[in-house]
Amino acid sequence: MQHLNDVKKIYVNVEKENLAGVHFYKSKGFIIETEYEDLFDGHILQTVRMALEV
Repeated sequence: MQHLNDVKKIYVNVEKENLAGVHFYKSKGFIIETEYEDLFDGHILQTVRMALEV
């Protein structure tokens, strides 16, 4: 993160049911910005977009 001089926000997309992933990013300061359905390999996933202001 020290090398991301001009970056204002970092975004990640995590499957909503991936509680370990969601908790990991929350522990790093990310917040959930939006939730949406995502088509992945023929399956519809509930996805959350998380962001961290740097």
